Amino acid sequence: MKEKICAGLGMLGGMLAAALGGWDTGLRVLLCLMAADFCTGLVNAAVFHRSPKTGDGRLDSRRCFQGVCRKAEMLVFVGAAHAMDLLLESTFLRSAVLVGFCASEVISLTENAGCMGLPLPAAWKNAVSLLNRKSETDPQEKE
Repeated sequence: MKEKICAGLGMLGGMLAAALGGWDTGLRVLLCLMAADFCTGLVNAAVFHRSPKTGDGRLDSRRCFQGVCRKAEMLVFVGAAHAMDLLLESTFLRSAVLVGFCASEVISLTENAGCMGLPLPAAWKNAVSLLNRKSETDPQEKE
């Protein structure tokens, strides 16, 4: 029974990785950053009570679920970019989507670290602030 469950999960994971363009460095980095961002967001809300996403800064299951849905949507975009690359016989779109989402996750990790009181280098904070200002001026970037 254990072997069947492991084989089924392996097959499912392989199919998912194939749909996302393969289990390569870009996908692994994105998944690691997504996991780190999710965990630091949970710690920020549950332990430090400083989440900017809720009124009182505390953990909120609805906001948590929304975050999981956003991360799932990121993976849908990776899959869609891979499909477009197959159509165009290229690898550009998937790579661009992966890099963009990785940058977004690093910004979110930085924001979580700042909320937790972690001292960050000024150059790092300035770079993140610049990226945030650019996204705020783009009306398509707003939630």
